[in-house]
Amino acid sequence: MPTLHVLYTGGTIGSAGQPLQPMAGEDFSRLLDGVPGFAGGRLDGGELTWTLSCLEPPLDSADMAPPDWLRIARATLERSAGCDGVVVLHGTDTLAWTAAALSFLLAGIPTPVVLTGSQRPLAAPGTDAIDNLRLALRDAASGLPGVRVAFGGRVLPAVGVLKIDAAADVAFDAPRGSLSSVGDWADSNPAERLARIDPSVRVACLHLYPGIEPATLDAVLAQPVAGLVLAAYGAGNAPSAPAFLASLRKAHARGVTIVVVTQALRGVVRLGEYQTGAGLEAAGAVSGGGMSPVAACAKLWVLRAQGYSQADTEALMQRSLVGE
Repeated sequence: MPTLHVLYTGGTIGSAGQPLQPMAGEDFSRLLDGVPGFAGGRLDGGELTWTLSCLEPPLDSADMAPPDWLRIARATLERSAGCDGVVVLHGTDTLAWTAAALSFLLAGIPTPVVLTGSQRPLAAPGTDAIDNLRLALRDAASGLPGVRVAFGGRVLPAVGVLKIDAAADVAFDAPRGSLSSVGDWADSNPAERLARIDPSVRVACLHLYPGIEPATLDAVLAQPVAGLVLAAYGAGNAPSAPAFLASLRKAHARGVTIVVVTQALRGVVRLGEYQTGAGLEAAGAVSGGGMSPVAACAKLWVLRAQGYSQADTEALMQRSLVGE
């Protein structure tokens, strides 16, 4: 019989009150134990068993930041020892960001790690939490290693997942991802990687829009950021205004890694195909290929937080590490 661990981090699945906010871990444990089919940490009377712990304090995922990705990754790795898989309960607002980050942080983990949550609290009438948790537990018991998302009746690749609906039960999709985790980090050691992470490192993500002023870019880059993900148009195009490109050149010259991805749901960046993309390349930006802005931001943070140089980070951002 598979034995799993459930890590509760907060989110809607464990929220209560008006307005909703995450309940304490012990309260969530008691609540889950009262749900038919989940009593005593045994799914449907014995199909599989699990233990449960809480990441303190439990958070609404809108309050999550990169240091929280690191805390979740460390807790997941620790709890994976001696069990057959880990289920991470997480709020839906930033679940895609954490899922992408865990794909890189936990690359090489030999056990399944499955994230899930819900659009309505576990105690709410007609909740989707029960079906999502059952799906996640069964997938975590499959023995297939790697990080995935189980939600709305589907199992999706964590590195490519995006939230596509703010209310529907089928809230996530992975328009650019596959369940393959084959990449340069497939056989790497997550414990060594986590030990090198500096949680104080910061990266930024800027979504371009028509009429964006160079001053907006300057304001973003004025922060002490080690990297910038530029969500550009089409195949990787951006304003060709000299002041805009000058800001990028100055940032690159002082060591900021600049990665260009597309705002489109599908397709890849092809810098240099248009003059408006060639300007980005000349300013020092590199292509993020087909990664979503979410995946690119998570990957960029993990690389820079490990201490990779600007040049090494640029090279790694253009290689598949976990199937991205």
